[in-house]
Amino acid sequence: MGVVRIGRTSVELSVRLHQGGRPVVDAQVVLAHVDAGRTTAVPLSERQRAALQTLALPAGTRS
Repeated sequence: MGVVRIGRTSVELSVRLHQGGRPVVDAQVVLAHVDAGRTTAVPLSERQRAALQTLALPAGTRS
């Protein structure tokens, strides 16, 4: 699993699941940063973006 894109209010993850040593699922997941009180997307903070960047996959790759 890794981060493939960090947007203004969301992050895209690439996930690969294995069974018996071989890949069986490849998935792309987009998570939006939402203000629960307003149910609207809000920008990621610089601290959040920096933390997500540590999980980034090399450009052009997927898990």
